[in-house]
Amino acid sequence: MMRLLLIGSLVATVAACSRGGSKSSEPTSPQTPIENANSEQKAEELNKVVNLTDYSICGAKGPEPKIDSSWEILQTQSGFTSLLSFVVMKDGLRVINDCNLHGRNLQARITVPVRLGKSYFETLKPAQDLKTINEKEFQMTCSVDLKVNRFTYAFYGRCLELSQPESGLYMLLVPKMPN
Repeated sequence: MMRLLLIGSLVATVAACSRGGSKSSEPTSPQTPIENANSEQKAEELNKVVNLTDYSICGAKGPEPKIDSSWEILQTQSGFTSLLSFVVMKDGLRVINDCNLHGRNLQARITVPVRLGKSYFETLKPAQDLKTINEKEFQMTCSVDLKVNRFTYAFYGRCLELSQPESGLYMLLVPKMPN
């Protein structure tokens, strides 16, 4: 059974993206309570993080997955898309955040040393990368920020679950498909 996913910080703020847009100088008209409620509902829906990852691969037949592979998750929020990739190596972890907003792309990436165990890995050093576009009519930020942490992992079919049991946070990643 597929577990609910908590996409986001995984305690250490694994990755973040944000966006900005143009500022309108047009006057706005006052809203009625019903219009205001509808606007708040629309704003709430726009701010939801939506997981676009195709988890059908999790149940697919194939070779047994290995932790030292490439994994990914695809998310969107208000038109901002983030493809978050994890490349797990025997002695390191590379995290790449490919961000896109209205056809504009940024990529943030870090590599940190890790201690890899049978069902866990520990990041041994913090790292952060922040890329921005800051123009008059367009602002965009793409980042990866990883703290020193211990993550447990388990395989669910061909997919990888990363978790921090003490916090209850986890995310399910699929194998990275070749381009």
